[in-house]
Formats: sequence, C-alpha cells, structure tokens
Amino acid sequence: MKSVIVLISAAFLAGIMSVQAARAQTGDHVSFKGGSLRFSVVENSNDRRDSFNHDAQSLRVHTEILSCDLLIDISVGIKDGNNSYGGFCKARQGAAEIEVEICNDDLVGHFHINNIDRRKLTKVDLAAFVAENCYGG
Repeated sequence: MKSVIVLISAAFLAGIMSVQAARAQTGDHVSFKGGSLRFSVVENSNDRRDSFNHDAQSLRVHTEILSCDLLIDISVGIKDGNNSYGGFCKARQGAAEIEVEICNDDLVGHFHINNIDRRKLTKVDLAAFVAENCYGG
C-alpha cells in the first residue's frame, strides 16, 4: 500500500487528546502543543465509506456518504492497536449533496462529522480534525 507519511503533533491530558484550536501549518506538518502523531494517506479513498455509513446510521445521523476523495489513517503504533480514520467526502443529506469531513475508529467508537468547504482544506487539516475528534481512548 502506497502511503505518504506526515507528522502532526498533539497535546495529551490524562490519556485523552486535548488539542488547542489554534495551530500553525507549514507544508505537510501541523503543530500542536505536545507530542506528535504520524498519519498516512490511504490509497483507496473509499475504503471506509461503508464503515462511515454504518456509524452514521447507528448514531441516527441522517447523512449518507456517497464517496470520499481523501482518506487518512492514524495508527496508535502498536500491534492490534486502534486505528483512527478520516475522510473528505461527498454526502447526501435529505435531497442535498454536501461536502463533509468525517472520522471514526476501529475500537473505541469515536465518530464525528462536519459540513465543510473542501476547496479550502488540506490533508493536514484532515489529520488535525481526526486527531481532535477520533483519536485516543
């Protein structure tokens, strides 16, 4: 699997991610207070579409993910550990098609979705969104 490795930093408090809203971006690096995380871009950007739709349906979020144009993976870095995923996706909400950023994970049950203007966002923004909303215990 081809992937691009990028570092992002994050602040941890009592084992739970606590991220400052303000962050400085420089290329493929985003700075937070604290440690750092790596993320990789997943080759098939639709790999998590079914998982995102399942979580949305389970939580009664009335949005259907149609396709994603970017998908990232943040791993905790240990064997059989949790992975957190995020995507920039097109979705259907009622009769309207919208753009969203969405994330979930494999073990803990995190899920978050926001409407976005995709033209203004980068993969580093997506990594920051996942770190803030779907990473950690």
